[in-house]
Amino acid sequence: MASKFGLDISGEKELDAALSELSSSMQTRYMNKALEAGAQRIRAKWRALVPVDTGALRDGIEIIKAKRSRRHIAYMIAFPTREHLAKHHAAAATNSLNSNRRLSSKASDIESGKWYYPAVVEWGGIKKDGTRIPAQAPGRRAFAASEHRAFRVTVDVLWKQIEAFRKRQAKKALKAARTA
Repeated sequence: MASKFGLDISGEKELDAALSELSSSMQTRYMNKALEAGAQRIRAKWRALVPVDTGALRDGIEIIKAKRSRRHIAYMIAFPTREHLAKHHAAAATNSLNSNRRLSSKASDIESGKWYYPAVVEWGGIKKDGTRIPAQAPGRRAFAASEHRAFRVTVDVLWKQIEAFRKRQAKKALKAARTA
């Protein structure tokens, strides 16, 4: 499960003009690096906000490259899978440091889909007795707190890559002029 939030960097006229100097494959490569750098900011904030019991939820939050098209490149910051949580839960249950703690459920319950902890943490839920579990929303809070910074990091990384490309091109042109 991934959060569906987005950063739109279209509308930056100077950046659009600079990107148009590059080939399509270079644009894609540079955009991938920049978007991943922005996503790293949000993921770091998300990991800092998520509650930690065994660490499975925090450790399982990852950045996934989404399917892209010619005009759209996307990265998702995703919750851990049920399989990841089940493995982590089983390891924690057998860990001697955790032997004094009673873990709330069986790893098989996690993997079979009887419950999904990340969804309950993010959106809340209802216990069997009818009491509500409040939403903690670490993903949504992380995005809200980091959106502007992630955007700036993304744009800054793009500019750094474009400037490095321009310097390489200028060096090549200078070298070609000297040899001619």
